[in-house]
Amino acid sequence: MTQRVTIGIVMAIVTLTIAGIVERNRRISALEHGTFESPLSILLLLPQFAFSGLIEAFAAVALMEFLTTQLPESMRTVSGAIFFLSLSIASYMNSLLVNIIHVVTGKNNGQAPWLGGNDLNKNTVEYFYFLVAGIEVLNLLYFTFFASRYVSNNDAKNEKESENKDMEESV
Repeated sequence: MTQRVTIGIVMAIVTLTIAGIVERNRRISALEHGTFESPLSILLLLPQFAFSGLIEAFAAVALMEFLTTQLPESMRTVSGAIFFLSLSIASYMNSLLVNIIHVVTGKNNGQAPWLGGNDLNKNTVEYFYFLVAGIEVLNLLYFTFFASRYVSNNDAKNEKESENKDMEESV
């Protein structure tokens, strides 16, 4: 399970990096052609959306599996609620991050903020993608640290059973 979550987090980092690169190329292309629209193909967005689906398949499904298999029997009915609560907390944190970035980057000596406004070609949305990718790297380190120290319920039960078996054999 932890391997699938790790793969999902790594895919999130790759996806955000790809999104930042594609956005940078889109903005540069639009500015070079002097138009609001970029002449780049919409198919350049396909990899990041494909990776987004894979992130869901790896990380979200593994997290739901973790909640249903590792929580005590009495709490399994609330595992779905815990899962969706974590998604809503993440959504609120994302909104907070967007607001903070907008306020902080909006004070740059008259330069356009990273986010917001009516002209995407004046904004630098790719910086936001790269920032969130950096946060995901920290998330990967945090997850790896704690996942390596976690003892699952199954491992604990097996260890206890083997200890009991050893004690019975020695008697």
